[in-house]
Amino acid sequence: MNHTVVISSDDKYKNSESTHDFTVKLDHRIDHALSVSIIDVIIPNSMYAINSSNNLIYFAEGGSTFTATITPGNYTRTELETEIDTQMAAVGAHTYSSSISVITGKCTISDSTGNFTLEFASNTTNSMAKILGFTETDTSSASSHVGTNVVCLMGLDQYLYVEVDANSDISISTVGNIQGKVMCAVPIVENRYDYIHYQPTPPIVYKYTTPTNIHEIKVRILNRQLQTVDINGGRLSLVLNFVLLR
Repeated sequence: MNHTVVISSDDKYKNSESTHDFTVKLDHRIDHALSVSIIDVIIPNSMYAINSSNNLIYFAEGGSTFTATITPGNYTRTELETEIDTQMAAVGAHTYSSSISVITGKCTISDSTGNFTLEFASNTTNSMAKILGFTETDTSSASSHVGTNVVCLMGLDQYLYVEVDANSDISISTVGNIQGKVMCAVPIVENRYDYIHYQPTPPIVYKYTTPTNIHEIKVRILNRQLQTVDINGGRLSLVLNFVLLR
């Protein structure tokens, strides 16, 4: 016997919870569940391309090292150039001028005062290296540095991963090389701030080891690094299908 449940971030148990990491208490317990699957997902493309997981620029002037923090958000090419210059100058002693080529898409960061190094090998935590097209290496001291790859103004993630934990008894499996309770990988195919509507075909079925009673469901949105993805208060909804013991 099938039992369908609609889950919405509007119904999160605690107001203090976010819309990308929340728990829903069911009005009626689901008894003797044999398996669960996601059959429908609606999620906003409201994530920031630059966020707290990828917004730090590590650099050094002479013998002093600094960390510039780029404000999370979505940027145009010129907006990001200005933000890089502002934040690097705010923590360092030099003046910077960055540019993102409209021809190659690569970023050049120049020091108008002297020489500097980028230290993306020595410091990797929440690094902006990949967003800016730089490899994870420490450069030599120079007045300017050019990224190896194009700048990713749209962000690095091509998928969002919806993780559902119903009573913490879901079998461990793998989707998109991420291990855990992930139910499906949702491709990011809509424009910024539009809603993504995804129906996995066929749905991935998770079987409980024994018939299980479900009274609450925890939902998280993750990236490939298993970090929660902030959808900035956007409304998430999904439809679950439980197969029950007759």
